[in-house]
Amino acid sequence: MTQEINGRGTLEPTGTPGKSFPVDCDILFARAFVTHASGLSPSTDIVCSLCVVRRPDRQPISDGHYTLRIETGGIREILKLNCTDGRFKPIGF
Repeated sequence: MTQEINGRGTLEPTGTPGKSFPVDCDILFARAFVTHASGLSPSTDIVCSLCVVRRPDRQPISDGHYTLRIETGGIREILKLNCTDGRFKPIGF
C-alpha cells in the first residue's frame, strides 16, 4: 500500500500564522515491514519514503516547523512538516 500526495499547496510556518506561500510537493508514504530482534512477530508501519517540498519561484525555505495544506483528488490533506537543511520530513511518521 502506498499513498502519494503531489501537486501545489500552501506552506505556513507554525510560529507565524498567516505568512503562507505556495509550494509544489511530492510526498510518498509506503507500508514497511518491521522485524524485531526480540523475536516478536513482524509488524507493519507506515513510513514516508519521499518528501520533496519546493517553492515555484525556487527561493529557499527556512528551517523550522510548517503546516502543509494541499488538495489532491478532491481530498484536502493537512500535514505537519519539519524542515532541516532544506530537507522536509513529516512530523509523526
